[in-house]
Amino acid sequence: MDERKVIVIGAGAAGLSAAYALKKRRIPVLLLEAHDKAGGRMAGDTIGEFWVETGAQLFSSGYTIALQLAEELGVGFDRSPVATLSTIYNNRTNRAGVLNLASVFNFRNFKTFLTSGIFSLKGTAQFLKFIRFMRKREDDFRSENYSRLEDLDVEASFTEWSRREFGDEFLEEFCRCAIASITLTTPERISALNGMMMLWATFLDNRHTLLTPNRGVGYFSQQLARACDDVTRLETTVEQVFIEDGKTIGVRTLEDGLLEADAVICATQASTTAKLAPQIPLPTQEFLKSIRYNNAVM
Repeated sequence: MDERKVIVIGAGAAGLSAAYALKKRRIPVLLLEAHDKAGGRMAGDTIGEFWVETGAQLFSSGYTIALQLAEELGVGFDRSPVATLSTIYNNRTNRAGVLNLASVFNFRNFKTFLTSGIFSLKGTAQFLKFIRFMRKREDDFRSENYSRLEDLDVEASFTEWSRREFGDEFLEEFCRCAIASITLTTPERISALNGMMMLWATFLDNRHTLLTPNRGVGYFSQQLARACDDVTRLETTVEQVFIEDGKTIGVRTLEDGLLEADAVICATQASTTAKLAPQIPLPTQEFLKSIRYNNAVM
């Protein structure tokens, strides 16, 4: 057995997955969670004969690593095909139209663009320019090698990028509504690549099906938590991660004082990590504090 000890902070999806992977490799691990229940936003409750999702609800068949984990945990799935036909409605003109996202460049779609009033002529041209751009990079978006998209990971918000690359009409007539419906936030608050990935997965990538765990996502998190139960401590608040001479030596909790470790995984929000580890270099601190999250679990 590898004698290196690892402490994982946070028993949400990331922390549970990290602890599970370390445990499989027979690396000593301790998972610490401040709340009285593991699972984080990947949670649900059973009420009578019903499963009620209180967080994330769906998997995609493209989540290969997560599906492999589910198989190991004995979690089955129900499959639902992703619809390629979408109805759009313009509440200003009371007009509706149908878009076939499996083949954007077809007569029905052009008719919808021109007659629904959802886009102006300029907005339609900019939208089609965006579709051409995304189709040109289709192989890169389909690949699980995300380094192929590195050139698109620019230091700009999705608002800045879409306005610069396509125009104001594309941003105002399409992106604001689309991004808000997917992420529950605005284009100003997400990165350019994050926005592109969201739009690709939602509107253009029809290879995959949506998957729901047979007993809900809450059951998936419960099975994962159960598999990590012997290495998990709930209601244990970490106050600080200790770093000496650039090396992690452990964490301090309210209950225990110093818990020694050879490595610490902060499976928390970035801003929380910055607070827990004040000794990390200032540029890294500033970067962590600048990270924002949307309200969706994708």
